[in-house]
Amino acid sequence: MRCRSKLALSLLLVGLAVMPGALRAQVALPTALAKVYAENPTLEAARARLRGVDEGLPIARATRRPQAAISSSLVFGQTETNRGSQGLRTLRNAVGVEQPLYTGGEASARIDRAEELIRAERARLQAIEQAVFLEAIEAFTQVLRAQRVLELALANESRLLAQLDGVQRRYRFGELTQTDVAQAETRYARGIGDREAAAGALEIAGAAFRRVIGDPPGTLVDPILPGDLPQTIDEVLALVDQHPLVRAARFGVDAARSEIRTARAALNPRLTLRGDASYVEDPGGMDDWQSDLSVGAELSVPLYQGGGEYARIRQTRQALTEERFNLQAARRDVEEEITAAWQALLTARARLQALARQVEAASLALSGVQQEARIGARTVLDVLDAEQELFEAEVAATAAEREALVAAYRVKAGMGQLTAAALDLDVQAYDPEAYYREVRGAWIGTGAAVEDQPDGALEVAPPTATADEAAAAAVGIDDEEN
Repeated sequence: MRCRSKLALSLLLVGLAVMPGALRAQVALPTALAKVYAENPTLEAARARLRGVDEGLPIARATRRPQAAISSSLVFGQTETNRGSQGLRTLRNAVGVEQPLYTGGEASARIDRAEELIRAERARLQAIEQAVFLEAIEAFTQVLRAQRVLELALANESRLLAQLDGVQRRYRFGELTQTDVAQAETRYARGIGDREAAAGALEIAGAAFRRVIGDPPGTLVDPILPGDLPQTIDEVLALVDQHPLVRAARFGVDAARSEIRTARAALNPRLTLRGDASYVEDPGGMDDWQSDLSVGAELSVPLYQGGGEYARIRQTRQALTEERFNLQAARRDVEEEITAAWQALLTARARLQALARQVEAASLALSGVQQEARIGARTVLDVLDAEQELFEAEVAATAAEREALVAAYRVKAGMGQLTAAALDLDVQAYDPEAYYREVRGAWIGTGAAVEDQPDGALEVAPPTATADEAAAAAVGIDDEEN
């Protein structure tokens, strides 16, 4: 009776741990992914980083725009002569305006580079979105697996307790020996240990779930395998160049080319239009005051600048070579991930079929061994071994189900299709073009002040667009004239 009371208490406590949100609505995987898309801090940080990269475009455009400055100076002096001393005060006010007319191609190169960096960062944002989604899927399925294993462990513990009660009863009637009782007690203690381990694994999985998705796991709905997977790995590998990491690397190559043009601009002449106006009060001079106004153009032709400009060109060319190799490495990394995910999917599918037969066979074997044990044809240890084999097969089948699901979504990530738009999530899609359009032509303004906000405060996101518009924006930035 004491063992049964402990088991009942364990069932109650574990039931509370398995379903902490039992009173809430069931949570499906798309719902969890939608919450991740809207609230995950890693994704929000990547969006903020993209908005910071967007600011590189107006910074680059500033090299084409006029610059104006006002200067004012007031100087006090004391003059001593044989005729006496005299105090002097000189006031000078000036305003100057410069308008670059030709920068040797530097302004155009900087603008092109800024746009390529924006394209690259948008692709990296999509890659981070896929990585966060995949992490959320792993956490979601890990909780489901841990819950299922805990249920299996509880059922196994219950069977072992019933077996122990039967063995003790038969021992009291002299049908079995003390050794049989010890074997049953050993397996029951192992069952308790398996249940405790399963409960701990569920708590760990729940912590990962809260970290990625933001809420404690409640009643989760079993997800199904994606039905739009390709039939062969070649179909997936054909999409390598569409993977966001590969696209980001390609844009990095284009940005490096623009950086070479920027460096070469240091060898070209520059033409600047300049206007100055000044007013000077100098009582100690020939005139008490003087005002000047001038407008002119300045042409600068570099002859030799110490060789640093040539080193800069050589440096940027090596950077281009580096980016080209990074592009090759990105392709290989994606191909490796696709191959690994595809093989993991095939393996998990094959294991599922084999483990399904194993579970069915183990269940039949247990039933047969129990019947044979009643007539004395099998020992207590035979029954305990059959129960253990069934439990292990069921746990392995649960793990294989999770592996197949995660591998399927890894394949979709390799295809670049593990995004909110591709998954058709019910979300208000983040529009990477919104902030870009807001700041690309800005001449003045510092934006919203965030430095005084609490560190845990979330910045309000810029305007949003539909998932289709966000997907289209990921292809390239606005082609409006610079």
